[in-house]
Formats: sequence, C-alpha cells, structure tokens
Amino acid sequence: GFRGFYRGFSAVLLMSVPTQALYFGSYTYLRQELEKRVRTDGAESSPLTFSQRAAVDLNAGLGAELMASTTWTPYDIVKQRLQVAPQGIGIVDVCGEMFAKKGIRGFYSGWSSGIMVYAPFSGIFFCTYEFFKP
Repeated sequence: GFRGFYRGFSAVLLMSVPTQALYFGSYTYLRQELEKRVRTDGAESSPLTFSQRAAVDLNAGLGAELMASTTWTPYDIVKQRLQVAPQGIGIVDVCGEMFAKKGIRGFYSGWSSGIMVYAPFSGIFFCTYEFFKP
C-alpha cells in the first residue's frame, strides 16, 4: 500500500542528509582554500582569471566528491547487499558477514570505480554551475 511506497525512506534520509552536508560543506571549504592559494598578490578582493576560477571550482568539486564518497560508499554497499538478501536478513547480519569476510575493506568495494565516475562529474558540475550562476 501507500506506506510500502516509503519503506526504507528513513534509512536513506538518515544517510543522505549528513553526506550531502559533507559534500557541499567540503566544496565550500575547498573552494575558499584553493582561492587563497591561487591568488598571487594575496589580495582577497582581486578577481581570479577565467582559467584560475575554473581550476579552483573543478578541483574543489573533485575534492568534495572524494570526501563525501568516504561516507556514502559503505552505506551504499550495505544497501545493495540488503536489496538482494533473502527475506529476514537484516543490516546487522549483512554488516557482520561483510566485516568477517573482508574487514573494513568490504565496505569500500567499488569505491575507486565510483570515484573515477563521480569525481570528474562533480568537478565539471561545480565548474559549470559557478560559471553560469547569476
């Protein structure tokens, strides 16, 4: 029924909110720090060139994805395992089995593949967003 449509929503919300906060917070922090390092005259008011701005935004986006993926990947791996687990298998069972078989590395399966896809996307996304924002 209607309640089944939202089944699992709280678990997604529980992880999505802090991860997105980390993602956007990391972007903002990295962008500010990179801007400071790029400025050659030390004056905060001097505008960056187009290529400097693009490099700052691109690298801040890459860094934000690296930070956020360290929290998102374990959650996503557990979620995927739960989706294919037999009825009655819970999160504690899945986490325990993963840890017993592979240790902490089991929670980061596919992390490097995800980074190769999503880090460039995040860099290009933020570079494009900052260029076109009003």
